[in-house]
Amino acid sequence: MGFKNALVLVHGVGHTDEGSTIEALLEGEGNGAVVARYSTLQIGEHRYTTATTDQDVDIFESNWSQTRPLQSGGPKILLEALLLVLGMLQVSQFQKLEPNERRSFFLGRLYKGIFLGGLFWCLHPPIVSMFVVAEQPFLAGTWLVALGLAVWWFQRFDKDLRWGAAWLGATLLLWLTHLFAPLSEEQYVLLSTRPYAIFTGLTVLAALLTLAGIRLQLDFKSRRGRDVRYAFVYVPFFVASCVGAVVWVIALSMARAFADDGAYFLGSWPNYYALGLQYSIHRAEMYSGLLTFICGALLLLPLLTYLRAKKIAPAESAEKARRTFEIALRIIPILLLFSFPIFIVLVILPGPDPNETATSVWEAYTTWSARVLGFLPFLFGGVAVALKATGDVLYYLSPNTELISVRDRAVTKLRVLVEHLLGDGYQVLILSHSQGTIIALDVLAQLPEKLGIWISGSPSDSLYIDYLEVDRLTGLRAKHDEFKNYYRQDDVIAGQVRSSENTDINRAWTEGGHTNYWKEFDLIKVRDTISSLAERTTRASSA
Repeated sequence: MGFKNALVLVHGVGHTDEGSTIEALLEGEGNGAVVARYSTLQIGEHRYTTATTDQDVDIFESNWSQTRPLQSGGPKILLEALLLVLGMLQVSQFQKLEPNERRSFFLGRLYKGIFLGGLFWCLHPPIVSMFVVAEQPFLAGTWLVALGLAVWWFQRFDKDLRWGAAWLGATLLLWLTHLFAPLSEEQYVLLSTRPYAIFTGLTVLAALLTLAGIRLQLDFKSRRGRDVRYAFVYVPFFVASCVGAVVWVIALSMARAFADDGAYFLGSWPNYYALGLQYSIHRAEMYSGLLTFICGALLLLPLLTYLRAKKIAPAESAEKARRTFEIALRIIPILLLFSFPIFIVLVILPGPDPNETATSVWEAYTTWSARVLGFLPFLFGGVAVALKATGDVLYYLSPNTELISVRDRAVTKLRVLVEHLLGDGYQVLILSHSQGTIIALDVLAQLPEKLGIWISGSPSDSLYIDYLEVDRLTGLRAKHDEFKNYYRQDDVIAGQVRSSENTDINRAWTEGGHTNYWKEFDLIKVRDTISSLAERTTRASSA
């Protein structure tokens, strides 16, 4: 018929190396004997890995992973977590998570500003006061300069990070005051610790106000959508709680390391800190640590539920994990709601004199840093994929005005490739996975031509519609002749498309989770599908 067969691959999380998606497809059971010849296609500024096969199918890969704000791996996952927090706060500010008009509300931006300011402030008291009390103002200044550079670097991704500059300036003022009009150690630690306590309380209060603002100002079609929007607010608070605890423990460890037999540092600075912050703040911090630990454990419940159900009823494991996740999302806001009054009560009520207790600052923070344990699994192994997957969704939904947004770049790269192939006489079938399916659906919505698309392991219905109320499917079934949705019944991220106009497109597989969908597709079936699509298109144009 004059058509050439083009299979365009769009990956999900993982497969970040160029050509790795094509390799995964060719390693599939039905494609093991396929011979492929690799090359590179350059279209303007966009580069694509391609492969010509002996099955009369030319394969093209649109790798969008390079558009992500951070190519994370190993320790970089911590920076990924920070950018994820920013994405959560950014997306939570808007009425609709769609590419068109959005309306921001004041409470969301207020919470984001206080959170970011508090996040930077909690880095200062232990480090700067430690250096100053140690009579090392040069080291304190070096720390301030280093953190200032960090603020400058991160604000390229999100301009609201400039709020951190305010707290940098405040700490710099304290440092200069110590240099030119020396304060007593007690006075300095008092000035550097009270704001930490104040902004901890303000962050919780702003989070509660933002939760109320989201409930009052946003229109929710379902309880699920409201719960996830809540998570955009309270999860960052718990992450900040973990960051504060870890920084304090590191600072105290440095204090011990630099101390002269522990006589100076551990005999003065922690005591001055205790006097400046008050023992009642210690109790509030202990409560915050316990609350954060509980919430981290709740967020891990869906994973435990999934693993247990996999052994008993694999086909039901995904749905049970989703239900557990919804329960956790509904419990955590209740805990946060009660945290602010309890925090205030613990701060206001008089506590015992810290000098009369055996609890030192070192003992307290090394104990309370256990709040991090509930979140550690998200930084390692397969669970870290959940962090990356969530991050990709938030980067994609963030406004295009923000540098952490990847939507325009990812969509443009795929659209340029498809338009080039159509112009070169190819009949195109797009095969996409996970987050790549959202990119593919957005591209198809922009193109007038009828194409073929197979989505696999797609969160388009189970995540985007159910939880985020973002519809990428309506109208596409009627527009494109070849449209199938492949999903596994134990895939906790993906699911079947349930909208009325798409009920006939679902193709269920039994088990296998969310990965390795590529290996299930047979190039011979792909070739036959593209040829059939080309024949239908030719007949339609002739008629």
